[in-house]
Amino acid sequence: MTMKKKKTALFPEYILRDWEASDGVNFAVALARITGWLLHVDYWTPTDNKEAVENMKSLRVYVGTNSNYIYDIKGKQTIATFTNNIIKPILKQRGANYGGVSTKYYSETKLFTLPLRVKPDEDRIENAEKLIRANAEFLNLVQKRQAPNVPAHIAADFTFGQCNPFASALNDLRNYKPIALIAKEYNKLFELSKVGYIHSFNYDKEGNAIDIWGKDTAENIAQRFGVTKYELDEAEHFNVSQKLKTNSPGKYDEIYEKSVAIINEYFV
Repeated sequence: MTMKKKKTALFPEYILRDWEASDGVNFAVALARITGWLLHVDYWTPTDNKEAVENMKSLRVYVGTNSNYIYDIKGKQTIATFTNNIIKPILKQRGANYGGVSTKYYSETKLFTLPLRVKPDEDRIENAEKLIRANAEFLNLVQKRQAPNVPAHIAADFTFGQCNPFASALNDLRNYKPIALIAKEYNKLFELSKVGYIHSFNYDKEGNAIDIWGKDTAENIAQRFGVTKYELDEAEHFNVSQKLKTNSPGKYDEIYEKSVAIINEYFV
């Protein structure tokens, strides 16, 4: 009879305890510097997602990609697994028995200004960076960013709320076909989200799905939003564009111009 080998931690236990005590902030900043992926903060919010950050309580800082995976001091996890196994126990431990969880993303510069429960510490970040770079086993788990390497917090802006003008700009500048992603059904974690139009992306001349993060698949893009069933509709992209131009012409033009600048700089 063979004995199952116990899974060992990817980092020494004393290091993990230190990162845990600091809500993962120093680890997350170090990993974001190494990988170029996006810094996230999960907060406890007493009311809803529109609560001012000053009235929330930070729970965990971690790194997210442009897919359904995040990277935490506990390793690579899906968003649902991370929420159930990490965030919910922290909420319980800290006595937050009402309210909810709000997830926000930031640039590193902005993160350093936030009223986090534990502030990032440059010396500890540098130490975390050395430990991560020396740990090939862990780094091999991390999805590599591909070109174009638009700064992650900017890419996130054009994923959540500014995607439609960006897709139109890609159509105008590169002749990539824009298309709307229409959510029909969500997974359990996102089940309260509204069905309908949620994102615009493009198909390049080789048939690859592409948005500000680069080449992708429609399936992976849908997973970012917790979508399990969806439709793609080219006409709906233009319908949404027209509504945006009619309702907020100045804002649409501003985002479109930013999109053009990003495409000219990064989409070579």
